[in-house]
Amino acid sequence: MRNNREAFDDLEPMPDLWNRIEEQLPARKIFPWKTYLGRAAAILIIFTSGYFFSLYITSTKQNGNSVHTEAANGISPEMYTYLEARAYYSGMITTKKNELFHLAGSNNDIKKIIEEEFALLDKDYKELEQDLADELAGEEVIEAMIQHYRIKLELLEDILHQLKTSAPAEEKEVNYVL
Repeated sequence: MRNNREAFDDLEPMPDLWNRIEEQLPARKIFPWKTYLGRAAAILIIFTSGYFFSLYITSTKQNGNSVHTEAANGISPEMYTYLEARAYYSGMITTKKNELFHLAGSNNDIKKIIEEEFALLDKDYKELEQDLADELAGEEVIEAMIQHYRIKLELLEDILHQLKTSAPAEEKEVNYVL
């Protein structure tokens, strides 16, 4: 074989050989879970937004689209703004939290950190609710309550960003800054 090696080296496979081999292989099915997850999140956001928009339109039609009508019904314009913001932020927080827990998978540390941080934030929020019930500085309290939801959403978005941009946990230790 060593003496006749050059005789073997001049032969090359046919150009379409690999194409014929690929045709005989079974087709690989890859489940595009990221695509479906993104679509599901988008659909959830669209339907949630649509639901709250329809509630807003319905209440506007029933209430005559007037700030004075809202005040006459016992809801101040600031409280109405707060209720709208609470509905919006609650939906967004739930969506981001579900996305975060999905990305975290079996990493219970992340879930535990989020729950602890939210518990602390909710404790402060209860104090704000008490202040609102006591009618102490109404506008400032309502703004602080809306800010509470913004902080929760920003916290989730920051952690999601860190999870998406970091390497897998097996390859690199990830530090989550809260």
